[in-house]
Amino acid sequence: MKIALISTSNLENINGYFNNVRTRVRHLNNYEGVELDVYLVRLKHDWLLRLLLRRKKQKESDYELIDGIRYNNLWIQYTLIDVILTYILGLRKIICRRKLEKLANQFSKFEILLAHSFEGKYIAYCTKQKYGIPFICGWHGSDLNITPFRSKKIYLLHKLLIHHADFNLFVSKKLLEKSNEIIGGTNKGVSYSGISPEFFRMSPTTISQLKNKFHLSKGFTVGFVGCLREIKNVLVLPAIFKKLQDRIENINFVIVGEGELRDKLINKMRDTAVNNVSFLGKVDPSNMPKIMNCLDILVLPSLNEGLPLVTIEAIACGVPVVGSDVGGIPEAIGKKNVFPLNTEFVDKISDRIFTILLDNEPAPILPNYFSWVKTIDNLVQMCKEIVKTGNKE
Repeated sequence: MKIALISTSNLENINGYFNNVRTRVRHLNNYEGVELDVYLVRLKHDWLLRLLLRRKKQKESDYELIDGIRYNNLWIQYTLIDVILTYILGLRKIICRRKLEKLANQFSKFEILLAHSFEGKYIAYCTKQKYGIPFICGWHGSDLNITPFRSKKIYLLHKLLIHHADFNLFVSKKLLEKSNEIIGGTNKGVSYSGISPEFFRMSPTTISQLKNKFHLSKGFTVGFVGCLREIKNVLVLPAIFKKLQDRIENINFVIVGEGELRDKLINKMRDTAVNNVSFLGKVDPSNMPKIMNCLDILVLPSLNEGLPLVTIEAIACGVPVVGSDVGGIPEAIGKKNVFPLNTEFVDKISDRIFTILLDNEPAPILPNYFSWVKTIDNLVQMCKEIVKTGNKE
């Protein structure tokens, strides 16, 4: 079966959403009977945008090799006017629409398309309209929680994409429910992420050596892993950490990730008098299992989520997780470990962390549906059925 997967990515940061897509690609590429081609829509700035954003001109290579797999680049140039009309004034439903529509011609020979980004989904929709090629949309979090609500035109385009997709796969039940606010339908289901085999509980000796390496050998270690952006609610971390520091004598704090709020977060940690905080910045994915095994608990106070991969990665490493009661977080870590984002959030999540650490509570057991083998098996079978039965519309 000939499949094309279409996505977008900032290759300078292959964590988060793209890391999820990347893992799906690896599994699909090794699946017997599947002939997979991967495409990345790469948006490039014109000279004026580069000047305003102080960016260097991008090298326009035909493809990238990631994990030994070829990712074909589809370059689209956009301008300051495109940004203003689409994202600021809301007068366009998608950036560079005509250029994206022309790309549909490249996908006429495939049997089915898997689309994992706004631009990718639009290309897949255009391909179906022109050539009748079916497509499946993958939804991950902010692409449904935030993007559709940027303007009325963008909202209506998402409604169109969900409706015309042969099937829509969501990373959590909560995200599927969110999609029903845009449009209902029977062409929907949940496709949970799996756990990479690199994430497991290491031996006590190895963990001790790693903690010494990262200077975390004394006391408990509380961590956060993710982008340092508003959607992750990272500026609440100092208040949580301060309450824990006041109750526990030997405690360390680890922040993994980069983002526009990094400096504000550092300053707020200082102003709140939180000590022993390590900012590790962007960590190579290959080192994340080591970092995760050094933690005693992971904190996720996000404002919105699909189902963050770090939750199940932490649990696979034997690390309990606490967080906000949003998105798919409760589906991974359990209702008793999530709390509403209200005036009591800091107190309640701090108390729960304190109890887990002092009582040495183990991480919960992950349900068996968090499995890449099951997820990819189900996806391939779904593709075969859609191709066999033809267009549902």
